[in-house]
Amino acid sequence: MPETINGISYYSAPFSIRLDRIASVVLGFLVVFTGPINDNLLVNFGGYYRLNLFEFTAIPIILLGLFAYGIRIKRYEQFLFLSLILVLLSRAISLLVSEDTVTIQWAGLLRYIGSTLGIIYILANLLTDSKNRNLFIYGLIIGVTIESIGGLLNFILSPEMARGYFLSVATSGIQMFLIFACISAFMKKHSRFLMIIIILLLSISVVSTLSRGAIIGLMLVFIVTLLYAGYSRKRFLQLIFLITLIIGTSFVIIRVAPWMIEQLLWRIETGISEKEGGVVERLVLYEMCVNAFLQLPVTGIGSGGIKEQQGSLETLTREIPAAFSGYRLSPHSTILGIIAETGIIGLTAYLLWMIAVIGICIKVLHLSKKPNGKNNIYAIAASLWIILAITYGDLLAESSFYPVMNSLVGFVLGWLRDNKRPLNTIKPLKEDFERYASSIIK
Repeated sequence: MPETINGISYYSAPFSIRLDRIASVVLGFLVVFTGPINDNLLVNFGGYYRLNLFEFTAIPIILLGLFAYGIRIKRYEQFLFLSLILVLLSRAISLLVSEDTVTIQWAGLLRYIGSTLGIIYILANLLTDSKNRNLFIYGLIIGVTIESIGGLLNFILSPEMARGYFLSVATSGIQMFLIFACISAFMKKHSRFLMIIIILLLSISVVSTLSRGAIIGLMLVFIVTLLYAGYSRKRFLQLIFLITLIIGTSFVIIRVAPWMIEQLLWRIETGISEKEGGVVERLVLYEMCVNAFLQLPVTGIGSGGIKEQQGSLETLTREIPAAFSGYRLSPHSTILGIIAETGIIGLTAYLLWMIAVIGICIKVLHLSKKPNGKNNIYAIAASLWIILAITYGDLLAESSFYPVMNSLVGFVLGWLRDNKRPLNTIKPLKEDFERYASSIIK
């Protein structure tokens, strides 16, 4: 049936399946699977090289996307993509120079080609469309909701054994991103009561993981938000009240569950005394990275060498504690991993990447101040999360070049493209003229 607008009949377009819409919501949902705790959710290729569901799904989407989009890189994006190419080249050089490499280390370069360089480029084009960005966020929210509720139930039903993980150990980072978004919505007076409830749920979910790094990250989320609010002069006192309310309410809820406090205090105490595996592993790995860098400071021991050569690297460290669980552990620090595996060359490329990403985020934060910005809330949240992840996250964890970071960088680039492209004023004027002419003839 035709639609009637101002007395003029128009035939609506037939229903069609948009592959870009499907790809957007699928990629958004699968971001929660980027660090699964269940090996059954991984595709193993031998050695340490495994693909998670996000990366495995991203491969055909990247291939289709390259066919659909070709090469479309904006001038202000060139530095960022150039830095990624240099990161890839530094890892290839490290493998060419290294004497102790295995084939699977070369296969590891595919992760940087596909799920880093490829996915950022594809999402930058895919999420230029505002509807695709919304679908990407919807998919992400669905995944995080499943993770948060499942993680809380997992912790409550098995308080002595379980931690608040359900699908992935990486989801706490996405939860923090949504906390940034909800706080931004609160500052803009969008459904404030609902925002408080969501922030509270997400905060409790992060705390229930009993991850020291995640809890510190959650506190830094509040600090970064306060700094941004003070810089932007946006309802600073109201934001202080919100954060105080969230922390106070979270403490009351946690107090009802004494086992959570006991386990959290136990993890903190064992971490300080260096008796618990996680802290011991990190200290040993940090020492391995530093010693590997001192051994080959220019090109490093080779991309992926920390995992594949961990047995030989133990001879460079002090006495290995009994709590150290074994081989093929990740460096647990992006920066230390880079200097160990790719040396000064890799560190230089990483610093260029860091400058490029922070520059893009600052551009987004500046542009989002304009009143006609599109989806400012998620763009601001993604930019703040990226800045936090590339500073704190890369120092004490691994954020850069991983799917969560790559997805949000792609989201930010898509939003930036949409807000910087010129408005199409010719087509609306033409349509208005045709309607006016038709009405006169009629």
